[in-house]
Amino acid sequence: MSNPQLSSNAASALISTINESPNTSHNNYVYSETDAIIPQQSMQWDNLDKSSGDSASLSSLHWDINKNGILTKMVLGLRFLQTGSATGNLCPNWAVNCISEINISSGGRVIQRMTREGIMAHISEQPLYVKGGYISGCLMDSAVTATAATSNVPKDFFLNLYGFWEKNKTALNTSFIQPLRVTVRFADFENVCLLTSTTSVALDSDYSKLYCQYRNLQDPVDAATIQSNYGDGLLSQLITTYSQENPFSFKAETATSDAAKEYTVNLKETSCIQSMYIFVMVAPAKNPTDVNIQGTQGKPIKINNIVFRANGNNFVDVPGSLLQLYGSQSIHGSKGFGATNWENGTAYQSGGTKYIYKIDFGSGDTDQNILSNLLSFRELASPQVIITYATEEHTRGADHQIFVCYKRSELSNTVSSNGKYSIALSN
Repeated sequence: MSNPQLSSNAASALISTINESPNTSHNNYVYSETDAIIPQQSMQWDNLDKSSGDSASLSSLHWDINKNGILTKMVLGLRFLQTGSATGNLCPNWAVNCISEINISSGGRVIQRMTREGIMAHISEQPLYVKGGYISGCLMDSAVTATAATSNVPKDFFLNLYGFWEKNKTALNTSFIQPLRVTVRFADFENVCLLTSTTSVALDSDYSKLYCQYRNLQDPVDAATIQSNYGDGLLSQLITTYSQENPFSFKAETATSDAAKEYTVNLKETSCIQSMYIFVMVAPAKNPTDVNIQGTQGKPIKINNIVFRANGNNFVDVPGSLLQLYGSQSIHGSKGFGATNWENGTAYQSGGTKYIYKIDFGSGDTDQNILSNLLSFRELASPQVIITYATEEHTRGADHQIFVCYKRSELSNTVSSNGKYSIALSN
């Protein structure tokens, strides 16, 4: 039967390429079991100091990645200090809000971009046993009220970066491809300080680390892997990347009697999408004095209803709470549940990300390195996200922003003759 989503996919070159590739399609409605023995491998961590840059507000840091084998994990390590002696508040998720974006480049070309909003979306969909590491590592469970006693006390920040290494089959072979560089761009640190005049956030310039985990196979297996991946001259891999729409800004109503209003975001994305994340936050501001937004800036806010519309059809029209609890088709095996974002979860349980709403186009099994489904946005007519938002007491009159983030699939190419890595096809 005719279906606008399937019709859109039929016009996608990326999806056609995937479908035509031998032995790549897996129908998860057909029962089958396969097992494999993983070859023996070594494991090591590299502790990298910054190559260049400044550990300061609105500055950037750079790391050059060692060529030590297959890159399987990357963790950013920073040390924050709160300077000054006066009591002051920090916005929720203040440490994550100090980061503007993180880029990974190969041979001077950006091959992965992680924004602050994309990082928060990634954290929001993790099961609690994974999210707990992010909450503690990213200081999401630390108090937002600082005192003289906590001034200049180091706070270590560890962010597990997502990327190609999330799937073993697309982990980057640093020994083979062109050199990698990681760049962290910092936001304005003043935006995370609330009701303060003598308190500010700073970074310890002597402690800025990037921890990289590598795997190496035994020589015969390693040679066979390189031959299998690069022997035909051009390796193509289906990788996961992230992107987002430009923020949609609006000013919340001020009166207590104002009813919920609809806000429409026109979607410009043209790639093939695995998942879409929607959330609202108060716009960054330096030292806001309005008590209505204290404790809100930097943290997603509850949405009443969410609509995803395209081709004249509403594919999604549900209460925000439904997506919050059950929007994820699969989170590491828990099919159909996203219960780590439940309504009464505290900051310690949700990391302030419980009001990030996920629309999942996949059909499950994402924890098994299986790409279960994509939606081609290129051929969709007038795709929109429409949210219904009721102003709450602590956000009245504040400037708000609506964020729409995407988890995408793209086809990458690695040229075997020179190790050049690039994005070849996104739709």
